[in-house]
Amino acid sequence: MLRRMTDAPADAADALAETDRPLTQDGPALRLWMIDASAYIFRAYHALPPLTRKSDGLPIGAVAGFSNMLWKYIEDARGADRHGSCGTGIGETVAYALDHFGSDNWASAFWFPAVICFILAIITFFLVRDNPQSMGLPSIEEYHNDPAPVEIDEADKTESTWQTIRRHILRNPTMVYLAFANVFVYTLRYGIVSWAPLYLAQVRGGSTSQGIAGFSIFEISGIIGTLLCGWISDRVFKGRRSVTGIVFMVGVILAVLLYWLPSNDAPMWVSWTALALAGGLIYGPVMLIGLQALDLSPTHIAGTAAGFTGLFGYALGATMASTGIGAIAQHMGWGAAFIFLIICAVLSIVLLGLVDRKEKEILAKARAKRDAVRATQEENATAEETKTAEAELES
Repeated sequence: MLRRMTDAPADAADALAETDRPLTQDGPALRLWMIDASAYIFRAYHALPPLTRKSDGLPIGAVAGFSNMLWKYIEDARGADRHGSCGTGIGETVAYALDHFGSDNWASAFWFPAVICFILAIITFFLVRDNPQSMGLPSIEEYHNDPAPVEIDEADKTESTWQTIRRHILRNPTMVYLAFANVFVYTLRYGIVSWAPLYLAQVRGGSTSQGIAGFSIFEISGIIGTLLCGWISDRVFKGRRSVTGIVFMVGVILAVLLYWLPSNDAPMWVSWTALALAGGLIYGPVMLIGLQALDLSPTHIAGTAAGFTGLFGYALGATMASTGIGAIAQHMGWGAAFIFLIICAVLSIVLLGLVDRKEKEILAKARAKRDAVRATQEENATAEETKTAEAELES
């Protein structure tokens, strides 16, 4: 069995089970708390100094930090009105792997969850359908009488899939600009949140719990920011995603400056406010770039386009955020790391500006075509009504 790596009492489960909970018609009230366990493990690893088990030197930093954070969360949630159950599938899977394949076999904590994901992916491949047409239904564009911004042309019908992808994605400057913009946006996203616990503890003098709180504030603000960004994109900028992204990225630069420039003895709420602003602003462009990839490509390769931009974001952006910013902060200081983040924000703004020119052209054509289709439908409806009225008069 796994050795206990927290200071939680052995009868913790019994203590939690005895917590008073208000009764309902269905029994004791329960709350289900969904925990992003993989993010907890990643942040726990980077927030703590290197930890190893004394008996054999096994690295336990991520698991120990995760266990302590999860236990603290459960402890804070105790009480008549706050007791809950945590959905920690990743943590349970890792614990199961280490327990059954040996606590010394740390690699099982990675490959065993991967096998489960692979099996689920196979099931999804056979059960999930691509689009309404595959089920004999009309397309979304036909159902709403709203043509897609980029429609399938005659060349698409004769080309192979690879030729279509190469023409619309790989050789499409707009899509390439969008992919590289995603690199810098993801660098900002993970560069800020991944190192927040360490930065707040090392530079701002905060505790580990305050560093974790900063990470949580960043993520929660991202939910609000994403919804706000979508609304602004549709209602204020009339579908011009690039302009919306540029506005939000300018805000990210200001948030990074607020996070970086105050003195080291500034109150912790200043850093938390900066993280809240950065999280609320950065997740909007993260969402919009994926949406733009769908808008700026034909519907039959829209998923490929979104995957293309996502690949650049995760493969390059997340790598620069974790390894790159860590190396810069270690060898050149946190000031250089923040300058690098600001440069990434500026580059993303430039690239989104290049995308905006093509996006504006595509949107103008799509609106003209949509208006023409609706005008034709109205004319046909008017003609049908006139014909019906004349027929009634004759009868």
